[in-house]
Amino acid sequence: MTISETIIISLITALVTALITAYFAYLFGFKQYLKQKRREEIRVYYIEEGLDRIIVAIEEASFNCQFNFGKAARILEYLEKFSEIDKELAKSLILKIFSEMRPVITAPPDALYKLQLITGKGYQPISTWVIETLADYLNFYHFLKYELLGEIELYFRNVEKFKGKEKNFTTELMKRINEVFNQVIVRNEPIKVHLFNLKIRIDELEISSMEDFDKKIPKDQRIKEILDEIERNYKKFKTQDKNAKNAS
Repeated sequence: MTISETIIISLITALVTALITAYFAYLFGFKQYLKQKRREEIRVYYIEEGLDRIIVAIEEASFNCQFNFGKAARILEYLEKFSEIDKELAKSLILKIFSEMRPVITAPPDALYKLQLITGKGYQPISTWVIETLADYLNFYHFLKYELLGEIELYFRNVEKFKGKEKNFTTELMKRINEVFNQVIVRNEPIKVHLFNLKIRIDELEISSMEDFDKKIPKDQRIKEILDEIERNYKKFKTQDKNAKNAS
């Protein structure tokens, strides 16, 4: 074999080796890309369009409840302050504040369905608690928009009957508002913490395929602990509700 032939063979060997190396590097990189892409798709579908939307819905509903509670307190303040001076002014201000209250929007059904897929059928309390939480926030909004508004309208229609009793009237109304508000907020505050913890742990698992999703989540000890704690808290609240009803 001549020197030129040796050089040519060496060059061809080096080129083939480089091409093979480049091919496997590309193949590995492409597989990693697909894995990352699939991970992002799963995260978008189950977390961003599922768990995240539920967390946002609960946070917004909770904020709106607190916002509306502040509006209700202002309504009673104006009722007490202005009704003896100028009842028409008081009524006008109060109705304006009622119109500024923010509605409560529930979580979309598909997000609740995805939450159930994440937790599995064995942990029904989490979905039930989410639904009841949003229902509680909605009921508080309705309590203010209809029951409180009804009480205020009754007051303005029968002003003479309340003469000299305005302070007692507003005090009793504020007491009822506080009772309903505290029950709604205290009862449902833990579910927000549980949902955040669940989201954090799922992100830590770095799920990149549906196979990972089906295997890692049901077997993960931390997720089991979170779901078990949710179930215990939910049963505790239901027992408290039952005892309260029996006591009344």
